[in-house]
Amino acid sequence: AHGPEKLAMWIVLKARQPSTYVENAVCQLLKNKEDISQYGIAMFFTEYFNSVYQGTHILFWEFSFIQATLHNKTSFLQAFWRCFQTVGGNGVKKFFVTLIQIRGDSGEWIKMLE
Repeated sequence: AHGPEKLAMWIVLKARQPSTYVENAVCQLLKNKEDISQYGIAMFFTEYFNSVYQGTHILFWEFSFIQATLHNKTSFLQAFWRCFQTVGGNGVKKFFVTLIQIRGDSGEWIKMLE
């Protein structure tokens, strides 16, 4: 886990659309305020932005959220690959490469698969 300052800096510099994540975090905070009161707002934001940094924030979200930023799309593709890379051998690899090519983000991703 990273401290709040480092996470905030990463969100601003790397995520390129920090307002998307801040809006989502505030919505989640308001939606779950009873649960959050047990461990505090600061801990909630730290955990939320850690999940964004680690790329695990996309789990269980609708397509529109995943499509909202390049980081979300990349995180989804990484999670997809981690889940299915051992299941179908070359078939899944070909599907994944095709998915990346359709998206237009093929550069580093195809190198990762080789």
